Amino acid sequence: MRVFPLLLITTVSLWSLTIDAAIERAMAHSPSIHKAQSEVRYAQSGELEAEAGYHPTLDAGFNWQDVDKTTGFSYSPAYYYDLTAKYNLFRGFADKARIEARSMETEAQRLLLTAQRSDLRLQVINAYTIYLKAEKTLKTQKDELSSLTRSYDDTKSRYEQGMIAKNELLLIDVQRLRAEQALFTAKSNLARSRENLGRYIGVVLEPTEVIEDFQADAVISEELDVLLKKTYANRSELQALYRLRDALGAEREVVTGTYYPKVDLQADYTINDEERNFGTSVIQHKELFHTMVNVSWNLYNGRANEAQRSAILEKMSGQDAEIASMKLDLRYQLRDAYEAYRVSESAKNVAARAKESAEENYRITSDRYEYGQVDTLNLLTAQSDLTAAHNAYNNAYYDLYTAAKAVERISGE
Repeated sequence: MRVFPLLLITTVSLWSLTIDAAIERAMAHSPSIHKAQSEVRYAQSGELEAEAGYHPTLDAGFNWQDVDKTTGFSYSPAYYYDLTAKYNLFRGFADKARIEARSMETEAQRLLLTAQRSDLRLQVINAYTIYLKAEKTLKTQKDELSSLTRSYDDTKSRYEQGMIAKNELLLIDVQRLRAEQALFTAKSNLARSRENLGRYIGVVLEPTEVIEDFQADAVISEELDVLLKKTYANRSELQALYRLRDALGAEREVVTGTYYPKVDLQADYTINDEERNFGTSVIQHKELFHTMVNVSWNLYNGRANEAQRSAILEKMSGQDAEIASMKLDLRYQLRDAYEAYRVSESAKNVAARAKESAEENYRITSDRYEYGQVDTLNLLTAQSDLTAAHNAYNNAYYDLYTAAKAVERISGE
């Protein structure tokens, strides 16, 4: 007889969602993460392409010709097969610089992927806590409506006994109807926040899946200047900009490589249609293998190299400006998030004390109302204050957690 409850508990736990599981599912299903991962793979392909400069090339060819006039050294028709292997011995260190540039671009994309994951994590945390706040608000509104319904029934009985005037009954009825509408709105907000959470996770949440609450404790103990140093050192988007700037520096070295001579080793293997002789001399062998070293040096190309170097230097200057701009933005973001955290910390403490006072005030007012020592308006005011205090505390409780997580995100932790 105890097997069924155990199976029921197991089944329920399988359909529950924790905040850590929500973040993990978002990382697996989010289109933005998949796109960022694709950018990393694309950059890695650029690395493989750059590394090809250190590998030999191999070409095979076939040639057939038919000319209307021949000479003693030309034949028609004629054909031959050709196999050519070529290996670069020196290219002004351009190949090495190109690989470095592509490697830095790949590292930049990896850093941007890290940033995308951090952003998504914070988005899921915000959406998750918004759902929990909506869930707590729904419970508060249910409690308020239930309390007002009891007060209405009690007041109606006292009105029928002629103990109070009708306007006091109507006051409670109006407040009860407002509570009904507030409850309806709370249900709608809960449904929308659940759908929004599923949107960030990247899946549709099943109706039976329970969103579990968690202990929302997070404390920022470090001072602002320490956090700012961490931000500049750890923020992956800023580090990505540094890598892209380094990649531009490597691209400049690629252009510099064009000022050096190029040295290639080449080997050809040719199979002609037949061996041909002129007297006792062979003028065309059936098979021919020869090697050569090609050295070339561009002396002038219309100042294209200078233009490329100038363009890269301008891009590097723009990259420096973007880095400086991001540092200013991060400094502002950190200050804004840090102040928001301090405000949230104070708001939580104030909300906790206000909730205690509202609960005690409602208890006293409700008891006095039972004895006819206070009127209906005082009771409704105490009820309204209690509902507002509960909602304010629930919001402040989760707002402090998300504010701390925002500071952590900005500081790159």
